[in-house]
Amino acid sequence: METVQEGKADIRLQIVPVGAIDPGVLEMLRQGIAGVLPADVRFGEVLEPRAGAYDAKRGQYSAEAILNDLAARTSGELSGPVLGVADCDLYVPNLTFVFGAALGPAALISITRLKQEFYSLKADRDMLYTRMMTEAVHEIGHSYGMRHCFDPGCVMFFSRTIGDTDRKGFDFCETCRETMSRLSKPLLEISEDDPRLAPSLNIML
Repeated sequence: METVQEGKADIRLQIVPVGAIDPGVLEMLRQGIAGVLPADVRFGEVLEPRAGAYDAKRGQYSAEAILNDLAARTSGELSGPVLGVADCDLYVPNLTFVFGAALGPAALISITRLKQEFYSLKADRDMLYTRMMTEAVHEIGHSYGMRHCFDPGCVMFFSRTIGDTDRKGFDFCETCRETMSRLSKPLLEISEDDPRLAPSLNIML
């Protein structure tokens, strides 16, 4: 495992619990992210999903609706990204589920399908940690303007199944590591073509 960049924390990241979630799981994730990204990671106030975010027919929550509420927690370009962590099943239109998603500086992951219990298997906290880290680093990358990578061993590869998530882990490939290192610099140090100056208005998965 390699860190993106040694030295000062260039990323200011706020982890926001979405509804009820195990505090121990959140702290495990906070420490993990701080260990692999140059990030000052802190907790934000709990976000309760709005009533309209739940689709009773699907039995799932709209990732887009939650992301829009998370985006309201960001206060300008210098505030850094926000990572929402939920323990409910998420969806976006045209897909049956998503492990996570990002919209501009707002990122979101769900731990529901990352748990072994979801697949009727014995709970495995170490596996949950690795899967959470993989999905969190992936979505944080999107919140900084990164796109999907074609390398199935890179964290920025798109996971269609939990098997994809397990195979890739939370390391960046060399190219994506260099990209993330550049994008994590303060905005005053970036070039005019940096994607953060024109954040995506589309949901990234």
